[in-house]
Amino acid sequence: MSNYVIVPEMNNAKLRYDFNAICELEDMYDSLPNLFADKKVFNSTRNLLLVGLRWEKPDISISEVGDLIAGYLSSGKTFEDLREHINTALVRSGVVKLEEETQEKN
Repeated sequence: MSNYVIVPEMNNAKLRYDFNAICELEDMYDSLPNLFADKKVFNSTRNLLLVGLRWEKPDISISEVGDLIAGYLSSGKTFEDLREHINTALVRSGVVKLEEETQEKN
């Protein structure tokens, strides 16, 4: 299994959360729990995409990410579909565990 997720509806963008991406998210939110508790779901999703795309496109801007999201949604996909891509990429990074994995270890 690869450590990134391809999002076909975003010109086959590759979404990955390496160590640098996780550090950048911590800088934005002070901690990862704060990120996941953020009630600004649209903003946090855009930030997650920005950071997850930077490994391949280091100069991508926040407005370019917003345009990618708009294109994704206009292709007929939903915001929940997009969050699923992000969640899958986070799990593949090893930073986030699936609930089933966490429960199995307890």
